[in-house]
Amino acid sequence: MMRLPLTAEWLVATARLSPELLATTSVERAVLEQARAVQRRRGWGDGDLDREYAALLARDLAEAAALRAVVAVPESWLFRGRASFEFLREWLAERRKGIAQGVTMLSAGCAGGAEAMSMALTALAAGLEPHQVSIDAIDLNASAVDGAVDGVYAGLALREELPAWANAVSVDPERRVRIPAPVRSMVRFERSDLFAWDPGEGRYDVVFCRNVLIYLERTARAELVARLRSWLRPGGVLVLGHAEAGDAPADFRTIGSLDAFAFERGAPLRTPLLPPPRRDRRPVQGRVVEAAGGAISAASRSHASSSSLRSPATIERCRGLVADSHWDAAETALRDLVRREPSIVEGHVLLAETLLRRERPREAEESLRRAVYLDPQCEAALMALSQLAERAGNRPLADRYRERALATHLQQDASAEAQQAPPDRA
Repeated sequence: MMRLPLTAEWLVATARLSPELLATTSVERAVLEQARAVQRRRGWGDGDLDREYAALLARDLAEAAALRAVVAVPESWLFRGRASFEFLREWLAERRKGIAQGVTMLSAGCAGGAEAMSMALTALAAGLEPHQVSIDAIDLNASAVDGAVDGVYAGLALREELPAWANAVSVDPERRVRIPAPVRSMVRFERSDLFAWDPGEGRYDVVFCRNVLIYLERTARAELVARLRSWLRPGGVLVLGHAEAGDAPADFRTIGSLDAFAFERGAPLRTPLLPPPRRDRRPVQGRVVEAAGGAISAASRSHASSSSLRSPATIERCRGLVADSHWDAAETALRDLVRREPSIVEGHVLLAETLLRRERPREAEESLRRAVYLDPQCEAALMALSQLAERAGNRPLADRYRERALATHLQQDASAEAQQAPPDRA
């Protein structure tokens, strides 16, 4: 961030934010606007704004938190990333009889509380009672935490339709959701810094930490992941954001659908995971395959896998093979797919995932480069290329890929917000 270098230095050294994040135009502009707003409020003259603002950040915790909130926008919505909640519902339902003593969960970086409330509603849909569920919701932003307590969500907090199974709440005629008191009682909000907060080792069965790591610099990401790992019980599940799958701990394994970005503390991950490209619901063979996914029976998986070997590969069949870890069949099908349809970006990304699972990073890198050639804003491929470059010790290249992925991530979120904003009412 060239125009306020001292402020940028504070954000990297103290707030531990990614230099790549600060290099994006939108973030630089947001920080500059915040600094100028403080300048006007405090009546500062036309002196060195950067020096005065950086000095203020060093002594004023409230302003420091406010700036961090501006950079890492404390925003979410109910059931954002539906696949993660579909996975959570199934995971809790499968274990419901064995967790009569209760389940503990964490929403790390909870923003306005929509994620934590969605976790609570999901637990109810899985068959648990309110007294069996305890959710800690932690965020550094005081205003976001304070605003989350009343449990009222409207406007952009309702960007997606609520799942049919989330029947503990409904949308009123004014497009608002009021979370009932029994549901709110399942969630405890706290303002705290995740790098200083310590709930104790092995406290949680499930930890959601989505769209937090992506904003952090390299060592901070590693430190926070280590902390998240220590807070989980053996067999516990960590759910990350779609652009953060490569940051999963080395001794965790994927669980659930690819779009759930859920990792169980278990067998080592031999290679980094690739987040699949964002996609909408698509009709397939008379049913709906959606990002939310959902577990299908072993018989159905076996049938889908065998039939895909007899028929020309489609992207839907390839997704199923990758999701079910049929790596030999997946590679064969994906190579057939990209040979017949070389412009299909997701095919190249899934082929890279398959090749990484088979310990062939050079071939995977070629597939990822093809994906980026076809779509220069393919966030999944850019993040994976960053991870591969970092593994190879080429940090400058890794940082360049990460900077591009971050810029794409911010642009996609801003675009989604603009498209889904409700029209003004007279």
